Formats: sequence, structure tokens, C-alpha cells
Amino acid sequence: MKNYATTQCLESNSTSMWLNTSDINKSSTEIHCGKLGAADKIAGNVVNIAVSLFGSLGNVLVILVIWRTPNLRTICGILISNLAIADLLTTAFTNVPFTLGHSERSTCKDPISLRVALVIMHISVSASLVTLTFLSIDRCFAICSPLRHRTFVTFTKLKLVIVTIWLESPALPILQELYPYSPYVWYVPTYALLFCFTIILTCGILTIFYVRRMSFRIMDLHQNHHDDRMRLRNKQVAKTTALVIFLFIFSWTPLITIRLLKRSVVLDYWFVTLALSSSVANPFIYFYRHRNYRQALKRIFGR
Repeated sequence: MKNYATTQCLESNSTSMWLNTSDINKSSTEIHCGKLGAADKIAGNVVNIAVSLFGSLGNVLVILVIWRTPNLRTICGILISNLAIADLLTTAFTNVPFTLGHSERSTCKDPISLRVALVIMHISVSASLVTLTFLSIDRCFAICSPLRHRTFVTFTKLKLVIVTIWLESPALPILQELYPYSPYVWYVPTYALLFCFTIILTCGILTIFYVRRMSFRIMDLHQNHHDDRMRLRNKQVAKTTALVIFLFIFSWTPLITIRLLKRSVVLDYWFVTLALSSSVANPFIYFYRHRNYRQALKRIFGR
């Protein structure tokens, strides 16, 4: 009986997000089988379709701007474009199937559109999180040790990083679908999530302390104009990266919390929508904070 109960619980959570491994109780099954009201379905459809349209357009523009502008194809720029690709995967292929799948659900069994949307969402989230982790490491390295960064970080190594990201990102979501009864495929992403968050926070703290220390010493150092300009540029990129990371954590934390507390299917639905909405905000951050992105966009459209 104990093994049967465990199997049933894992089956009911097979399409849930991470951190659901130990939810072996009745309430999780009740929430999984819950239904949305008519108002939530209508509002959710409107919001998710809008996020899909604006998010897809924004991320396509970011990718286009970076790859059409040579001086933006830096290590950081390519990582940002990789993040935009992961976000585009969410906005183009997840938002609409996710909300339509919830609208079509009439039993505890998920519609195929919802299952596919959740697998794509897991792939996109994994790729986004790992890309943000490497982006944090790169910015921390570039600001704290710029000379070593220029010699150590190369485009060859960057290619290996990107290939690794897109090889490992689909692995766990697919395994979770193929082996929903195995607890190991749920424990691994949980620890990976905590590991990435730890690295991101550590890099952020190191960068903040270094920038503050250098700002106090800047008046005592004799530096040329080029060094000052590079330092200001790296500082601006670091702030943008920190803003994107904060938005990512802010968007996904409520969903992780509600999955742990197992409150209601309505809250779960809207917190998933909030989490997916982070993919639409990133392009606006890039264009708002970086003039070279805006200028490149104007040149592409001939203005």
C-alpha cells in the first residue's frame, strides 16, 4: 500500500514544476484535479496571449539586434541572445498552449497541449537559469578581474557552454515525462536550482562589494579615459544583469512557494502565468537601459 500511494502521488505530480518531490498527500491530488472558473479562464487567455505576442516580438528583436550588430556580439551579448532564445521558447510555444490546456481540462488527466507546454516550459526555465548563472559569473569576472577575463574567457569556451546548456536543459524534463514514478528525476533539478541560485547570489554580492570598493578608490588612481569608460560600461551591464536576475527570481518564487504550500489550482495557474511573464520583460529592460541596443534597433529599421 505504501508503494502504491507513493506511485499515485508521483503520477499526479508528473507535470508539476520542481520542488514537488515530497508532496505525498491528499491535498496535492485535490489541487492537481482542480478546475478554473470561467472568469479565470477568460482573463488567463487574454493575459497569456498578450504575453505571447509581445514577448515573442521583443525577444526576436533582441536576437536580431545582437546578431546584426558586430560590436554587440561580445561574450555578454551572446549570452543575452541565448537567454532571449530561451525566453522566446516560452513566449512562442508555452503561454498559449498552457492557458488553452487549462481551459480544456475537464478531468484529473492533463490534455496533451498542457503536457507539451509544461515540458517546453521546463526546458526554457532550465536554459534561462543556467544562462543567467553563466551571465552572472561572466559579469563578476569581467568587473573584478578584467585583464584575466579578456584572456581566459574565449568564444570557443562560450560555444561549449551554450552547447552544454541546450544539451542538459531538455534532459531532465524529458526524463520526468518518461519516468514520472522515479523520485530521482525530481530531486536532481531541485538541487540544481538551489546550486544556481547560490552561484548567482554569490557573484552578485562579490560584484557589489568590488564596485563599491573601487568607487571609493577611484579618485586616488591615475587611470586613462579608456579604462574609465570600460569600467562604466561593465558596471552598467552588471546592473542590467542584476535587474534581469532579480526579475527572474521575483517571478518564480511565488510559484515555488505555492507549490510547496499546495493552496489552490487558481493561485497555481496565476503564479505560473506570472512566472512566464518574466520572459516578456527582459527585452524591454535591455532596450531601456542600453542606448547601443536602441541605436542598433533604429539602424535595422532604417530610422
